[in-house]
Amino acid sequence: MSDTHATLRLRRELVEAARDEAGLSGRSTAAQIEHWARLGRAVEAARCATAERVRQALQGRLPIEALMDVEQDAVFDGMLDAYRDPPAGIRDRLAGIAERTRKALDGGRAGQDAG
Repeated sequence: MSDTHATLRLRRELVEAARDEAGLSGRSTAAQIEHWARLGRAVEAARCATAERVRQALQGRLPIEALMDVEQDAVFDGMLDAYRDPPAGIRDRLAGIAERTRKALDGGRAGQDAG
């Protein structure tokens, strides 16, 4: 049986930077390092692609249509990572929106029933 994980040693500064960035993007530290690795691999595959262009697209400052295919792949990977396990604050806000929507819809039904 093959193991899907490997252990390796990384510089403390890299791990700390990944931990900080992971907190902002809602990823685990390991997922952040994997994300950076995928971005790096995509950038190296297309020498004219830049991590900054991918970051700009993820931030909504650059239209995805302006990116090359390999850059778009990196953007979609980043978006999937963000939606797999959103930070608690985002989950709470979405739950609040869902609750308000349910109440608004229920209120509309109550008004129809009365009429």
